[in-house]
Amino acid sequence: MSKKKFFSEPESKKILVDILLGLKQLVKAGIIHRDIKLENILYKDGKYKISDFSFSRIVSNFQTELLYSQVGTPLYMSPQILKQD
Repeated sequence: MSKKKFFSEPESKKILVDILLGLKQLVKAGIIHRDIKLENILYKDGKYKISDFSFSRIVSNFQTELLYSQVGTPLYMSPQILKQD
């Protein structure tokens, strides 16, 4: 049986910061990823990076287009998208 690996608090913070910085850059570029999930986070050269932009979309109005964007992995979709609120 393999031993489970848990990230330390500093490691967890670094992962979160790297992902949030990546998302910030996407927002600046007007891009919605639409499929953020564990499988789409890669580790390379000491950084965690967002990958798989097959569902991504360039948008001009985040408020309108975020709520009507219904693609991605349902398990990772927000309740608002799934309920179409």
